[in-house]
Amino acid sequence: MKRSAPAVLSTLLSLSTLLGIATAAHADPSQPPAAPTNLSMVNQTTGKALDAGGWTNRNRVELRFQVQVASGPVTPQVEVEPADTPFTGKPTATGALLSSSGTAVVAVGGLVDRQTYHWQARTLVPGGAASTWVGFNAQNTTGPDFGVDQDPPSRPDMTSSTDPDQNRWYNTQVPLVQWKSRDDLSGIAGYTYQLERQAHVIPPGPTVTGTTAKLTNLTDGTWILAVRAEDRAGNWSPTATFRLQLDRRAPHLVWLSPQRFTFNPFQGPTTVRFRSDKDASVQLTLYRVGADRPIRTFDLPGIRAGQTVSLTWNGKNRHGKTVRRGYYFFSVVAVDRANNIARLNLGGIVVQPSRAVRSVSGQLLYPGDGKRIIVSLSRQALYAYDGTRLDMTTLVTTGNPALPTPLGSYTVMAKYHPFQFVSPWPPGSPFYYPPSWTSYAMLFRDGGYFLHDAPWRSNFGPGSNAQLGTPGGSYTGTHGCVNIPIGPMTFLWNWTPIGTTVDIVP
Repeated sequence: MKRSAPAVLSTLLSLSTLLGIATAAHADPSQPPAAPTNLSMVNQTTGKALDAGGWTNRNRVELRFQVQVASGPVTPQVEVEPADTPFTGKPTATGALLSSSGTAVVAVGGLVDRQTYHWQARTLVPGGAASTWVGFNAQNTTGPDFGVDQDPPSRPDMTSSTDPDQNRWYNTQVPLVQWKSRDDLSGIAGYTYQLERQAHVIPPGPTVTGTTAKLTNLTDGTWILAVRAEDRAGNWSPTATFRLQLDRRAPHLVWLSPQRFTFNPFQGPTTVRFRSDKDASVQLTLYRVGADRPIRTFDLPGIRAGQTVSLTWNGKNRHGKTVRRGYYFFSVVAVDRANNIARLNLGGIVVQPSRAVRSVSGQLLYPGDGKRIIVSLSRQALYAYDGTRLDMTTLVTTGNPALPTPLGSYTVMAKYHPFQFVSPWPPGSPFYYPPSWTSYAMLFRDGGYFLHDAPWRSNFGPGSNAQLGTPGGSYTGTHGCVNIPIGPMTFLWNWTPIGTTVDIVP
C-alpha cells in the first residue's frame, strides 16, 4: 500500500527529530568542556577538608572539584607536582568518567614524606578537547598547596616554674607546669594532657593550644602530668610526663618531758625529750624569759618520723658559763622535706643554780633534793635532811657483824603504827627472838629491813652494834634493821613521806 505525502512527511520529520536527539547526546569533540571549579582537598586521616597549605600524614590524598557536563560525558584529570617543580600540562592522575554535572574525585597516591606539592585540574571530552587547567591555589600563588608529614613531633619538654625538681617535695598550693614540643614540617597543632597518680602512655585526645597547666585543688601526694603533642598533619608525639610531689602539712612536735620542771645545773645536766610526726630538721633555741638574746641553740638535722629525740643541757650558755636563776623555754623551728615550717614554744625550765653542801656524814646535798635520811654505820648515827637543812639527828644501832645493815640508797616503802616483829628464824637459832611490838616502823628494803623504835633497848650509838649475841638485846647489834630511840622515831614517823630516800653509808 502506498502512503500519502503528508504521512511520509510526518514519518520523515519523526525520524529527523529522533536523529537530532541522538546526535545531541554525543559531545562535540571540537568544543572544550567547562573548566573545573571549587577545587578542594580531603585529608584521608581525618576525612576533613585539607586547607590550602595544609598537611597530611598519608601518602594519598583525594582531590575534588566541580565539573559541568553540558553535551556529553567528561573525564576529570589532575596534575600534581612537587611545589618547586613547574607544571608540565600533562595529567598525573585521572578520575572516573562523569556523565552528569557534580563532584569529581581523583585519588592521588605515591606521595613522598617531607615533600610539599601544588596541583591543578581540568576536564576532558573523550577523544576530543580539554578544558583549561585550573590551579588549586589560583587566588594565592605563594606557598605550596599541601604537604606530606609522616614524622611525629618531638616528645614535649616539660618544666615547672613552681616545682622544678621532680625528685623533691614542695608545698606549692597551685603548681604550674609548662611544656613545649617541636615539629619542623607541619608545626604543632595542639596538646592533650592528663593528670594521674601513676605514669601511663595517654591516648590521643582533645587538644589545647596552650603550653601551661595551672593545677588547682590537688591533694598531697605524688601526681603525674602526662602530655602529648599533635602536629598539623595529625601525627602524635610520644608521651612526656612530669612528676609533682606535694606535701603541704607542717610537722607536729610532741613534747615528752614535763611542761615545767626545776633544774639545778650544779647537780649535773638535764635531758628533755620530744617526737616529730614527720621527717624533719629541728632547731631548738633556748631563751630566758625577759631576755632578747638566745642562751643556746641546738641543731638536730635528719630527725625521723616517730623517733624519740633526747636533748641534754648542762645548764650553761653558749660561752660555757652557768646560766642565771630564772625561767627558761625552748623556741622550736621544725622544717620538713617540703619546707613546711612549724614554729612553737616548748618546755618550761625553772633554773635554780645552787651549789652542793656536805652533810655531817660527808654526802653532797642540794637545796632542791627534798627530804633524805642518812644513816652512818661508822658513826652509828642518823641524820634527817630537808634539802641542805638538817632537821634532826640521833644516835642509832645498826646490824651486828653477823647480820649487818646493807649499804646503799633506798626509799621508804611502807609505814606501820604499831608493828609486831616476828622472828623468821626458828627457836633454837642464835638469831631467834620472841614476837616483839614497836610503836613505829618504816620499811626501807625488801627482806625485812626497817627503821623502827626498840622498847627493849636503852643503849644506842657507837659500839652498840659491835657485840655478838642474840640480837634484840640492849647491848648487841640488830638483825640488819636500824634501831632508833622513841623520841626521834616519833619525829621521823611524822616527818617522813613514802618515797623518802634512805642512804646507808659507811
